[in-house]
Amino acid sequence: MTKDVFLWNILKIISLPKIVFYRVVFRVIFPWGSIITGLPKVRYGNYMRFGKWFKVGRLCRFQWKIQIGKDFFMNEFWTISAGCTNNSWIIIGDNVMIGSLLYMISWDHGFWKESNFNTSNTGKYADIQIGNNVWIGARVTILKWVKIWDNVVLWAGSVVTKDIPSNSLAVGNPCMVKKDI
Repeated sequence: MTKDVFLWNILKIISLPKIVFYRVVFRVIFPWGSIITGLPKVRYGNYMRFGKWFKVGRLCRFQWKIQIGKDFFMNEFWTISAGCTNNSWIIIGDNVMIGSLLYMISWDHGFWKESNFNTSNTGKYADIQIGNNVWIGARVTILKWVKIWDNVVLWAGSVVTKDIPSNSLAVGNPCMVKKDI
């Protein structure tokens, strides 16, 4: 057994009490064998499903309706927030790797010309879908109504406001496809 494999197994053993804690207290099911570093902030009563081999960094926050596939890795300092009062979901596929400081938000406040800014708190909600084999760099923001297809690389610092097609490299604010991969 190599040193890396040994350390990886130690991290899994250290994460076991956290997995049990989140299953019992918050009813959030991280799969056995997940590695949880730090203490993710998880709201009580979330609707979350996680695939196999899930890793959570520290100072992270989940909210509401989120589904995550197999072989998922996400670095530290991020927020994934799906709408709580409707049926919008954030769905993340298999083999997805995400860098630090991600914001993935499937809702926003609705502001209309006729509404009063302080009293109108009606939000707009929509799904976010991320396909399989996706790599998302650091400091990326993904907004509602976005679908990122399979085999996509999102460059660091991008702000994703529209769909990204399969087999592409996308970059910028707003995020645009730069080349096929």
